[in-house]
Amino acid sequence: MSIEPFGGGYTTGLAVAFPGERARDAYLRNPRHAELARELPAAADSVLVVDLPAAATGLAPQGAQRT
Repeated sequence: MSIEPFGGGYTTGLAVAFPGERARDAYLRNPRHAELARELPAAADSVLVVDLPAAATGLAPQGAQRT
């Protein structure tokens, strides 16, 4: 809904916050994530994945610590 022209045409986003790198890495190896990763490109014109440190996004889960 931004009025700025910097969205690159993306209209939908998803943010997932993990308590640390180990949790993120475990998620990446999860078979359900692998299934989604295979199917998502067919359902979208394009996919952009950006990994940001949770502290930089303000999405850090309560009590999260770096691992």
